Amino acid sequence: MKVLIIIINSARLVESVYPLAALIQKLPQHSKIYIIPANRAWFLKNIFEIDLEIIKTEIHESEPIKPNIYLIDIGPKDFDINDLIRFSKQYFPQIGGWISYIWPQNNASEINFFRKITTLKEDEFLSQGIEKIGFNVESDLKNAERLLISHNIKLILEDPDVSRIFKAFKVAKEISRHTREDHLFPLVMPAVVEISSGRHHKLISSQGAKWDDMQNLTKIALKNMHDELEIFAEAKKINRPVGYVNLGKVPEYIDIKTIMTQAVTRFPYLVVIRYQVNDEWHTNFISTKLQDNKLLQKYQQENLDTKEYAELLNILILYHTDVPINTN
Repeated sequence: MKVLIIIINSARLVESVYPLAALIQKLPQHSKIYIIPANRAWFLKNIFEIDLEIIKTEIHESEPIKPNIYLIDIGPKDFDINDLIRFSKQYFPQIGGWISYIWPQNNASEINFFRKITTLKEDEFLSQGIEKIGFNVESDLKNAERLLISHNIKLILEDPDVSRIFKAFKVAKEISRHTREDHLFPLVMPAVVEISSGRHHKLISSQGAKWDDMQNLTKIALKNMHDELEIFAEAKKINRPVGYVNLGKVPEYIDIKTIMTQAVTRFPYLVVIRYQVNDEWHTNFISTKLQDNKLLQKYQQENLDTKEYAELLNILILYHTDVPINTN
């Protein structure tokens, strides 16, 4: 059985799904394909050896396996170059293609290693890298890739296929943030299957179904935000109101970042949000007026309880000026 392993950058999974679909469609049929997310620690500890043993067990192979390896978006922007060189030396004959952003000048002593690298400019797309290593990418996949990573939410939501992928990954990102577990990578292969087959995958559907509720929670939070918190009454009197909302218990996919960034346009001095995910309470603060304040930066690192921190913030708001405070 032919085994193919595709190593992708775990920091940019959503950017990889359309290029991955393009690549997998062109790889030999009836191959066993494994996608592995990699971060700096993965290369540093050479966890690939462990992955190979797991794969060998899964395919019931007793002899060492030598799969063809493709590396997508793996380069010194996110990884230590010495780890990459060591990996290349160990698996050089098996590397079928390697796509990377940003690369230093070739080092003559590592010429074989650098010969494997296809380098992309910052404004190029991963699908262009797939083409550079010898695989054709259909125009519809290129267009979908560009739309998905454009951050133009309005246009993304107008496309029924791309919006499904976007919504599922957005929901998974928020769940990952609150549970400290990876809910993004499990979506990669389902997304690739859906893109390649044109058929809806149940996991993409189930995650994406939470999108509307997530948007509704954002609207409710913004609507219920008020400036009546007693501890900040003096700040309100001097026209520096503080926005506050207690959301109570909320689902794991609540989009706190969007709530805060929208709320702070109305309450630039401070927004305070309280909420509970599972059994854990959280208190988040955001300010555009105090973000460069050295005292705020200092006390954000201290172990203060919520009331102490709110009292500190109240003082900073009351005495805030555009002149930096010297804490030395």
